[in-house]
Amino acid sequence: MEIVFGLPVSSAVRAAAYRILATMPKMKSLGTVKDPLGRTGEAFGYQDPPAPGNANPYEIAYIIDPATGLPLARSLTTTVELAHGRTAKVANSTAYQQLGWTDAKPSLPAKRD
Repeated sequence: MEIVFGLPVSSAVRAAAYRILATMPKMKSLGTVKDPLGRTGEAFGYQDPPAPGNANPYEIAYIIDPATGLPLARSLTTTVELAHGRTAKVANSTAYQQLGWTDAKPSLPAKRD
């Protein structure tokens, strides 16, 4: 996953990574979805076992732009048990607007006194 979602690689390397991911037994197609920014993409993902202290598994999803193969977003969702038999859905997502190398210096916030 780090090749596709963590590194600015060529389209050929990204395509090879997708072919490898498609062979993984836990990986499933999740169909067409919207990312947190409202963009439409194709999702795939898998389920991870529960973490200590949580009885429910984690749903991990990755969304890509089918036209370019570039990552749009990734998300992690689970359900936690609350007091009195209640449950809550807990979700975390990251949306990508751009992925690549740069030599530009970051714009830093104004210096504070």
